Amino acid sequence: MKFFSTVLAALLCLTTSVSAIKNTTRQFHLRTKLLGPTYERAKFNNLFVYSYHTGAGLSDACFDVAPIPNGNGIAFLNKTGSNIIFNLSKDFPWGLSRTFDTRYNQWESVTIDAGEGESGYKFNGSGLVRPGDSSFGGWLVCDWAHATPQLFWSIRILGAYQKSRSLEDIGSVRTGNGPDSALCMVEILKLTYIPLSNI
Repeated sequence: MKFFSTVLAALLCLTTSVSAIKNTTRQFHLRTKLLGPTYERAKFNNLFVYSYHTGAGLSDACFDVAPIPNGNGIAFLNKTGSNIIFNLSKDFPWGLSRTFDTRYNQWESVTIDAGEGESGYKFNGSGLVRPGDSSFGGWLVCDWAHATPQLFWSIRILGAYQKSRSLEDIGSVRTGNGPDSALCMVEILKLTYIPLSNI
């Protein structure tokens, strides 16, 4: 009996922690705006974020030329105004998060996974930013593994190395040194807030 009540209590806690977050704010899309676009990279401008499914409760933040018809890319701010939540399920939230790799990369992927995601996001004149986060160096878009442009974030490098190779110098990067490496076209961008009424 004690085992049953312990299991029941654990299930109730789990259900409460992953229950859907009520949308109390205006819904919006995240759209790219290139910083210093060039003709050959114009394809990365005015793209809309959507969730590209990669596994159970997992997805990468990718882009399409128009909002996905089923509402996949519709987002809202949580009640604290610092988490970006996507309307992918009525059962639980899907939050925007940056990944952190242990290989000391200079840029990492962005996910939209089951759960509330990462807090600390704000909108200002520069688009979606992370005020007070010294590791955040901005947003990148890259043709990547899913045959569609994918969202990445840049890790701010401190010290002399940052001065010698700033984000403005990045036009293309090689993804590794092995046989699976690829040349990735990268463009620096800001993510803008587009209310649904403006689409």
